Amino acid sequence: MGLEKTNSVETWRPKGFLESFVTQPKLIWNRKDPNTQMEKYKKMIEKKYNQKFDSYWDFHKWSVENFELFWEELWHFFNVIASKPYEKVFLKTGPGFLDNEWFSGAKMNYAENLLRIRDDRIAIMWL
Repeated sequence: MGLEKTNSVETWRPKGFLESFVTQPKLIWNRKDPNTQMEKYKKMIEKKYNQKFDSYWDFHKWSVENFELFWEELWHFFNVIASKPYEKVFLKTGPGFLDNEWFSGAKMNYAENLLRIRDDRIAIMWL
């Protein structure tokens, strides 16, 4: 089996090898589950702040425009345990997202927060 040059790109492939090009990703699954933590959080924000998010991107836009409020509400939504409360949600101290102070003044134990539920439920959740 030899190699042949593809006609559109400077790549080589085995002769007889079939290529398929996808111009748009195929959606495999898109079921809204009202029981996810993100959906519950979104509904809580809608109710508390009299908002209506018709899509994920509407919620994303609100979270960017109100990012301090978004993160403060998330802290409370997940009932973060802290031995010392935060003084300020966000304090700009650098140019990047991670170069700043988040929940300044707070003292917390990550393990305590991640492992506080001792049953068969998932210990670590990602939003």
